[in-house]
Amino acid sequence: MLKEVKEGDTVLAYEFSRLWRDTEEQSRVTKLFLALGVTMLSVTEGSVSTFEEALKSDIVGVMNHYEARRIKKRSIEGIRALQEKVAKGESIWKGRGIDKQKRKTDGYIKKQARRRALKA
Repeated sequence: MLKEVKEGDTVLAYEFSRLWRDTEEQSRVTKLFLALGVTMLSVTEGSVSTFEEALKSDIVGVMNHYEARRIKKRSIEGIRALQEKVAKGESIWKGRGIDKQKRKTDGYIKKQARRRALKA
């Protein structure tokens, strides 16, 4: 998209966080778009076409980045806690990982083969 955007274009996204992966990339892309006169429009967050609006977007972006890191940390901690319970025999593992191979039944394998055939 960055290679194709031209001066005066409008970039539409559901949320600005869908346009970049981290705050550094957000800052770089926002500066580029503002320099080109490109308006960024979000269904949920409004538009960014001035430096003042970019400031608000940067603040929201920092909070989104922080929340994403918190979610990742909590997810990892939850998986580790469950793995410890499984190791102690207090629970069973129903998620992905080591037991994934056990779920590869004939039906699963046939379903995957059909998917690959449709893509070809």
